[in-house]
Parts: sequence; structure tokens; C-alpha cells
Amino acid sequence: MKKITFMKGRSLITTLFILSLGLFFQAETFAQCVPTVGFPDAPASCAGPSTVIFAEDFNSGSGSFGVFTEDAAPGGTNDLTVSTNSDTPSSGTGPECTAVGIISTDEEFIFLESSTAQTGEVHCMSTDIDLTGESAPLELSFWYYMFGDNIGELTIIVDGNQEFIAGPGQIQTGQFDPWVQGSATLDAYAGSIITLQICMQEGTGSSTFEGDISIDHIQIFGCTAVIGSPPVIVCPGDIIANNDLGACGAIINYSDAIAIDPEDGVITAV
Repeated sequence: MKKITFMKGRSLITTLFILSLGLFFQAETFAQCVPTVGFPDAPASCAGPSTVIFAEDFNSGSGSFGVFTEDAAPGGTNDLTVSTNSDTPSSGTGPECTAVGIISTDEEFIFLESSTAQTGEVHCMSTDIDLTGESAPLELSFWYYMFGDNIGELTIIVDGNQEFIAGPGQIQTGQFDPWVQGSATLDAYAGSIITLQICMQEGTGSSTFEGDISIDHIQIFGCTAVIGSPPVIVCPGDIIANNDLGACGAIINYSDAIAIDPEDGVITAV
């Protein structure tokens, strides 16, 4: 009886130790996660006030691709995968934190699971987006993570046209780096229904698993149209003059200021 009690006690102590160790490492990970600066703002190319027309953050439920559908895999055992608790399963590749800067079941992303070597294989997901009621300027925005020694390419394709590419090769250098914002101008597609395709290519190096590419928070912004550049005002130079004879002041004649439009030249007052 004493022996059984001792074994149970030792088992309990071991379990508590493992749980404590797990909590310690989890706390250490939390401490290293910080929000990515600028997330989830519109890209710099989207001038002035903007409106979100489309958004997908992959947080709608466990294993959800949201409005995207994974295209037919080219073969092999790898595929696009939804993260688990804001994480990819492999060490040495992929992010440990979301762009929000937390680890949570409410903050997921899509990544290329490259645990089995399928050199150069490309995996894609697609969705149709209705822009028939929208006008230019339009900007596509997304946040991506490319860390690992066997990173391929991330490609954004709209209606069969390549609008963005990153890689090959890693962008981040560790699993706690900030996410990077990518963007593409969609002005040419305003007023139409587009097919947005996101493709991730496995690397062509010798590593069998360090090739996870991740993407999150895909948005389309309606931006403020900028009509030309502001005019340049040219003022007359400083004038130095003496007082008029017998007066406490002077009458000075000077030329008018000139307004120059960078696109159209001198602006004439009417």
C-alpha cells in the first residue's frame, strides 16, 4: 500500500513538473510576441482615408479557409493548412506569433505545410471577389511570413495575372520577427468580379521541412483618389527700403505671388 501511494505521489509530482515546464515555455513565448507595427493598416500606396471592401483573416473557425478554397494539390503529401493556436508545428520555420502579437485560437493564418520534401511543388487557394460596384483606386493588402532555410515563392495572381511575388528565400530571420505587409494595385479590375489566387511554392533546397510560408489578413481597400500634386506657391523675395521723405513709412510696390501646378504650369487668377 505504501509503495502504491509513493508511486502515485511521484507520478503526481512528475505531472505537475511537466505542466509547470510547459507553462514556463508558453510564458516565454508570449513574452517574445509583440504586435507588428502598422498592422492591419492600409498600405502606404493607399493615400488618404480608406474603406475596407473585402477582408479575410481565417479566424471564422477551426480549420477554416474562410472564403478561400484550396486548389487541387499537384501531388505529394504537403498542402496548405490552417495554423493551430497561432502556430505551425515545425521548429526552425514559420512564425511563433501572429501579426497581432498574441498566440490564440482566435488568431489563425494559412501556411504551406512542407514537412515532406516535394521540391518546387506549388500549392494554391482561390476565391472570387465582387468589385462590380467599386471604382479605382483599389489596393490589395496582405501580411506574410517567410522564415526557413528552404523557402520558395509566394505569388499573388488576379485573373491569371501575376500581381505580386516574394522569394525565393527567407524574408524573416527568426520565428519572432514582425510580419511583412505586401500589396498590389487593383485599379485595372475595378467594376468586375475577380478571381484572387494565392500560391506558395516549396523550396528547391535540401531541407525537407523548413519551407513554411504563411499569409494572413487579406484585405482590399478603396482608397482616396489623388488628383495631381498640390500647387507650389512662389512668393516675392524680401524687400528692404527706407522711409519716404518726411513720412514714417514707405509705399512699396512688389510683384504678385505665383502659383505653379506641377502638372499644368502657372495658375492664372481669374
